Amino acid sequence: MTSEARTVALPVQAIREIDRLAVEEFGMNSLVLMENAGNGVAFDLVNTHSSTCSATVLCGAGNNGGDGFVIARHLDYYGWNVKVWLLGLKDRMSPDCRANWEVLRRSDVHINLWSQSSAPTNLLMNELSASNVIVDAMLGTGQKGSPTEPFATAIELSNRVAAKRIAIDVPTGLDAETGEVWNPAFQADCTYTFVAFKTGFATSTARQHLGEVKVCSIGVPRKLVRRFISA
Repeated sequence: MTSEARTVALPVQAIREIDRLAVEEFGMNSLVLMENAGNGVAFDLVNTHSSTCSATVLCGAGNNGGDGFVIARHLDYYGWNVKVWLLGLKDRMSPDCRANWEVLRRSDVHINLWSQSSAPTNLLMNELSASNVIVDAMLGTGQKGSPTEPFATAIELSNRVAAKRIAIDVPTGLDAETGEVWNPAFQADCTYTFVAFKTGFATSTARQHLGEVKVCSIGVPRKLVRRFISA
């Protein structure tokens, strides 16, 4: 990623416009952008841990959840013990989320569906407690207001355990635009955010939930990102 993107914060809408123009103006495929995002996070996680780990990946039904499916697939490839929780509803998946769900469900990665588990809270707590890493790919930058169930329970349980907590793009419960923190909010040790810092990350309350922030490239051209940085 460009040095500008590592230091300049952009509004959420600008990031969405960059994604749109990468597809419509530059001819990129949105699934490629999602693949780049998830693969980049997984590769960095593997290289910042000295050994293979156990990871629980918490996914919603939007594009943030799709990122989580990609991350889970790549971590599994690298030999990690991966468990995935689909907290959103399958019939509400975004198109790109569904595409990566279809790939993942054909793999050997263990998947739990909150809606079909008889005692999901107990099962999730057991899996989180046995994990070295928890990945929050639940709601992403489109979230507004306090997380509802089952996301609220997943956040509260995740914050109780000793695992390293990783947020994808933004911790669930944090407004990436304003920096407002709702209750509950995922307490990240590290946040992998895409394309550029978000404007809400600068507030003191946001920083308490972000942990270390790493800006990841998703493959969009530098020319396109600079268009918004210089605007």
